[in-house]
Amino acid sequence: MVIMEALACGVPVILPKPGGMDKILVDGKSGLYFSPGDAQDLAARAR
Repeated sequence: MVIMEALACGVPVILPKPGGMDKILVDGKSGLYFSPGDAQDLAARAR
């Protein structure tokens, strides 16, 4: 629910890649994907 609320408010989200939200999130447009377990990738995406 939080992901849908964030997107409805225009707030981009960052999700793990194979998280099952590929039908909701458009990578690079409505948010970003990061590699699960990769803290450096998550930090880079957050920047």
